[in-house]
Amino acid sequence: MPAADDVAGLRGANARLRELLAERDAEIAALRARVAQAEGLVADLREQVAELAARVGQNSKNSSRPPSSEGLGKPAPKSLRKRTGRKPGRPTGQPGETMSLTDHPDHVIRHEPGCWAGAARAWAGRPRPGWSGGR
Repeated sequence: MPAADDVAGLRGANARLRELLAERDAEIAALRARVAQAEGLVADLREQVAELAARVGQNSKNSSRPPSSEGLGKPAPKSLRKRTGRKPGRPTGQPGETMSLTDHPDHVIRHEPGCWAGAARAWAGRPRPGWSGGR
């Protein structure tokens, strides 16, 4: 049989451990309440983010908003033409065709507007500025 002092010491240690357990249980309960509150806040914020993301993704084509509400940030119009994969211009390897200027053309055609007929008489016999004589 254990001694009375040993039993009293064990009962005192047991009482301290029970107090410690009660404090820890209270702390755990408080932390669980804070976690539940934080989880509720996270759920509310997720709903708000989803609503804002849906609102950002709206434009006049997929909602009832008028086109004038888009302002300057309108989406670029999409072409209905299909891409062929070909590059613009002449095919590579083919020679280019360019008309070269000449000092002695075969014939000269002068195009003058009718409203300048009086000005033509004023320039008669004088060289015209910026006129080289044709091709």
